[in-house]
Amino acid sequence: MVVREIPFGTDERNGKKSLYRVADPFLAFWFRFVQPNRSRLESAPMAVTQRKVRDAFSQHTAWVFEALARRSVPHLAIAGQEWGIARRWWGTGSDGQPAELDVVAESSDGERLLVGEVKLSTTDAEIVHLEAKLREKALRLPFSKRYQKLETVVFSAAAGHKKAPHIVTNADMLRALV
Repeated sequence: MVVREIPFGTDERNGKKSLYRVADPFLAFWFRFVQPNRSRLESAPMAVTQRKVRDAFSQHTAWVFEALARRSVPHLAIAGQEWGIARRWWGTGSDGQPAELDVVAESSDGERLLVGEVKLSTTDAEIVHLEAKLREKALRLPFSKRYQKLETVVFSAAAGHKKAPHIVTNADMLRALV
């Protein structure tokens, strides 16, 4: 029911940095939106509750989409390569600044590092900018120098992107996971 998340590259037994979250998206929805608003749902007009929930709902949707993106990585051939299990990474970069990446995975041969950004909506112009920022972030990872090659990818839920090698759409993810 609860899953422990540790940053990519951290030993599961000795890792002190951990986040815990409700594993099932339906239960996470229940405990985030329904349970705290039960009395409001029973007594207040629905519009009041909708306004209260609307802002947090997009954050919940983004969390679910991000988890699906990570889960799809081992089933996708990104940059012509097979990848291991993907995780998030958070911590202090090699420059001493805090950093966070949505998706980090190692290639099956251990020579490449995949880093990804997950977005619910993006334009083609934003993707170019995202990839540049992603590469910059990835080079600040304390372990990035261990790999011979760095691959970047943007996971986007928005439809209609030009099919570029560095974009994985929700349709790609769905095909990989089904």
